[in-house]
Amino acid sequence: MVEGSKGDREGSAEKKFKPSPWSVVRLPRHRLMLQASDRRPSAQVLDEV
Repeated sequence: MVEGSKGDREGSAEKKFKPSPWSVVRLPRHRLMLQASDRRPSAQVLDEV
């Protein structure tokens, strides 16, 4: 039980540190997906991603 709790805490800590760079990476991708969705069907966009 203790080992599992430690692993969960470490994982949550990593997630807290990663959001800033990940959000920057996700923003342009979401914009590209939105533009692609306007031009192409959502199905093709999902297949490409």
